[in-house]
Parts: sequence; structure tokens; C-alpha cells
Amino acid sequence: GAVIKEIEMLKRHQNLDTMESSALRPPLRSIYFGGGTPSVAPTHVLKQILGAIKQTFDISPGAEITIEMDPGTFSRSKLHDIVSMGFNRVSLG
Repeated sequence: GAVIKEIEMLKRHQNLDTMESSALRPPLRSIYFGGGTPSVAPTHVLKQILGAIKQTFDISPGAEITIEMDPGTFSRSKLHDIVSMGFNRVSLG
């Protein structure tokens, strides 16, 4: 909901920028999903948010895409889903 609307608003704003100014913005080297155990969010919501970020911003090849996970709240299946979405780092805590 709200996070995706915020990203879409940023995307609309970026479309209003000139090509010159958007060329000056460096690609993202890190994306971090943290605080409040985001891994307990439904998989489709995480996928939607990450997809919106990827559609809105340039992402560096090899960018670190991290999600915080509580070891007691995820399964092997959830971990597989997270990796298949594009997360390449897990922060356990």
C-alpha cells in the first residue's frame, strides 16, 4: 500500500526531471528492508515493493539487497522465496 504509493510518486517526479539531472543520480548500490521484521510481510507484498524499487531506480550490478529476518519467524520456503525475488543478503537478528 503506502510504500508502493510513495515509490510511484517518486517515479512520477523523476519523469518530470530532465534527462540531464537523472543522469547525474548514481545507481543504487544498496537496498535495505529492515525494522519491524519485514520478513514476516507476505511474500507478494515484498515482491511488489522490490519490483517498484527496481522499476523506479537504476540499480548497480551486484547491488546488495538485504532483508532483516528473525530466525524464529521464517522457513526454508520463505528463504527460497526471498532469494528468488532478488534479495542477496539476509541480516539475522
